[in-house]
Formats: sequence, C-alpha cells, structure tokens
Amino acid sequence: MAASELAAAWTRHVEQLCRLARTEFDDAEKLALRRWAGGGLLDSTQTDNSRARRFQAVS
Repeated sequence: MAASELAAAWTRHVEQLCRLARTEFDDAEKLALRRWAGGGLLDSTQTDNSRARRFQAVS
C-alpha cells in the first residue's frame, strides 16, 4: 500500500469518526481537518472534491 493510499484511508476514517460524533465544521475547518489527517500526502483533488461530498453530512 502506498503512503498516499494509507493517508486517504486514514482521512476517511477520521471523517467518519467526526460524523459519528456529530461534530459540525464549516468549510474551512473541514479542509483543515482533511489536510491534517492526510498529513500532506493527499493532492487537492482528493481532499477537496471526491471526499468533500461524503463529509458534508457532518455540517
């Protein structure tokens, strides 16, 4: 498994934990969470587009 794949999986896990905890974020906080959880290994299309729709359930 490549580091970027692991970072993407971990980021999805963190986002799911936040959803389950019913944590609410504005758009800037969501992006900051993705950048933190991804450890800088995810490109902007991965963090901003594909998973952004799934993470919107939090807000």
